[in-house]
Amino acid sequence: MTSHIIRALSLLVIFSTLHQNLSAQTRSVWKIQQTSYILTEDGAKQNQTTKTIYIAEDAIRIEENESITILALVADSAVLWQILPQAQQYIETTPLLLTMAILGVYIRCDENDCYLDTSITQPQKETRTIRGYQTRRLHTRMNLMEAVSAEVDEWRTREWNALLQAMHQYRELVRQILMRSMHTGTGQALFEELLPAEAQRIQTLLQATFAYLERLARQFGEPIRTETRHMGQTIVLEVVSVSRTEVPAKMFRPPEGYVRQWIGE
Repeated sequence: MTSHIIRALSLLVIFSTLHQNLSAQTRSVWKIQQTSYILTEDGAKQNQTTKTIYIAEDAIRIEENESITILALVADSAVLWQILPQAQQYIETTPLLLTMAILGVYIRCDENDCYLDTSITQPQKETRTIRGYQTRRLHTRMNLMEAVSAEVDEWRTREWNALLQAMHQYRELVRQILMRSMHTGTGQALFEELLPAEAQRIQTLLQATFAYLERLARQFGEPIRTETRHMGQTIVLEVVSVSRTEVPAKMFRPPEGYVRQWIGE
C-alpha cells in the first residue's frame, strides 16, 4: 500500500513539473485581429492589411504585414523592440518617444501652461450596428501640427465584453510601460537631459490623459471601427475578432540569433 502511495505521489510530482515547464513555455493572452484599408470616394477598399495584437500581462506584440513591434516590461525597466525578419535583426530602444506621440494628440499649450484638452472629442447622436454590436460615434479633431489636422470618427460599443476587457488591459499596460520608461535606464537619462524642468509636469499630463481615456471607455465602450480622414484620404481600422489564446512565451522577446541594434547608447 505504501509503495502505491509513493508511486502516485511521484507521478503527481512529475505531472506538476511538466505542467510548470509547459506553462513557462506558453502565455495566455488576448488576441485582437483588425483589418485596415484606405476607403476611396466610391466606397472601394485599397491597400487592405491585417493587424494582430497579442496582449500578455507584461508585454504587447503587434504584427502588421512584415512589421513586428514588441513593448515589454523587463525587470525594473521598459523596452521597445522593432523586429526586422528580412534582415535577421532587431532594434532595441526606449518607449519614451511614444509618450510624446500620445501627448501630442490631447495636450494643448499656451503661453502660460499645458493642459489636457478633452474638448477635441465630442460624442455624437449617430448610432450604427457593426458586427452585431450597437455602436455610437465619437468625433475627434486632432491637431497633429500647425495647419495640419485629422478628423477621426470612432464607433464605440459597450456590448462586446471581450473587446472591453482586452483594451482595458492593453491601455493599462501601455501606461505602465511609458511611466516606467521615464524612471529607468536610457529613457530616464534622455528624459532628464532633454526636459529636466518639465519631467514632473509631463508625467502628470500623461497620467491625466490615460485617466481620461479610461473614462471614455467606461462611458462609451471601445472602438470597433475607426475612420481617420487626413490629407484627402480615409483610413479605416476595424476589429474583426477578440479571443483568449495560448501562444509561445518567446513571441514576446526578440528571436534567437537576431542581431541587436541599440538606439540610445
